[in-house]
Amino acid sequence: MRERLRARDLALGTRLRLECIRLMRRGLIVPEVADLLECNDVTVRGAVHRFAAGGFDALAGAPRPGRPASVTREDREALAVLLDESAQQGRTWTAAALCDWLAAERGVRVSAAWLTELLHRDGFRWKRTRDTLRDKADPVLQQAARAQLEDLRLGAITGMRDLYFLDESGFAPTMPTGYTWSRAGHRAVVPREEGSARERARRLGRGTAC
Repeated sequence: MRERLRARDLALGTRLRLECIRLMRRGLIVPEVADLLECNDVTVRGAVHRFAAGGFDALAGAPRPGRPASVTREDREALAVLLDESAQQGRTWTAAALCDWLAAERGVRVSAAWLTELLHRDGFRWKRTRDTLRDKADPVLQQAARAQLEDLRLGAITGMRDLYFLDESGFAPTMPTGYTWSRAGHRAVVPREEGSARERARRLGRGTAC
């Protein structure tokens, strides 16, 4: 009984009937069970009759009409593993990209709107990522860069060298996505990409000496 009630994919009707049997076995009468479960007496008696006639298997509901679910529980578990691993690796996902992944890896076609609903049910949220650049800043390297820049400035003041500062304007076409799907209560960490020497020099506050 406990193992069946712990199942995550248990239908609501089946769970209700199992609870009816569990409480009846504890010695409660039908009205008391109905009051605790907030259901009708007829529902409790129906669960008892089902169990008496066919055991646990008879408590399951009849198959629902219509097409089967396109995204199965196995697909959703595989998706959860992918998002958990991506959150640790710094990889970001949009709902549309996840739909493409399901189609390519699992052969499942689903709309982004429905996949968003499924992700919410499984405890995932569309949220901002956290940047690791500030966490990776090394105070020792920063201090060394400041000392190097100060030496360059002194050399320029004394006329030993000419000092030029590069224009810092521009943009990075490969900036990381600011949002991704991750579990509620957890934020994915995405490392910031430094694609050029100019960008690295700008962050360290260095100049160029000639």
